[in-house]
Amino acid sequence: MLAGEASHPAAVGRLPAKKLGGRWWLDERAVRERLAEEARWVSMVDAAAIVGCHPKTVLEHAKAGDIEQRQANRGSPSLLRTSVEAFGVRWRAVAGGGGAAVCGPVSRSPRPSEDGHEWIGVAEVAELLRVSTTRVGQMARADRVPWIEHGGRRWFRRDLIEGVAAARAFARGVAF
Repeated sequence: MLAGEASHPAAVGRLPAKKLGGRWWLDERAVRERLAEEARWVSMVDAAAIVGCHPKTVLEHAKAGDIEQRQANRGSPSLLRTSVEAFGVRWRAVAGGGGAAVCGPVSRSPRPSEDGHEWIGVAEVAELLRVSTTRVGQMARADRVPWIEHGGRRWFRRDLIEGVAAARAFARGVAF
């Protein structure tokens, strides 16, 4: 038996099959049944898209028992689609049509006070500067970008970050 054969669904008994001439021949009916069964289940991310909220919200409600989870075979999508859809109807009724704004995880730190400036987080800074979020953290620690800490998070003024982005683009000879 070759190294890759041990993980083949037929080799480990998950699908009925015959091995002929070094190839696995699967039973078409069994494959269709398996696909139909898998279609009944969705991932956390897919469930969040169905409901219209953040995946962490889905996870919290699945742990609370509001959404049915698959107990075995955790490598595959693990939430029952019909249970997710029913939860989505209940969630939207409670949210009052508020959608994702109501549904997202509760931020542990509100944005800095409204002082006429637009404050942005690390992800938005990374997008503006065209770098990773890790690089933004490195730049902040090295004082290469202006920032403040509020509520345990770093916040950046959009106008100052746009200035940094323009200076970086100018240094590279690229139009901002």
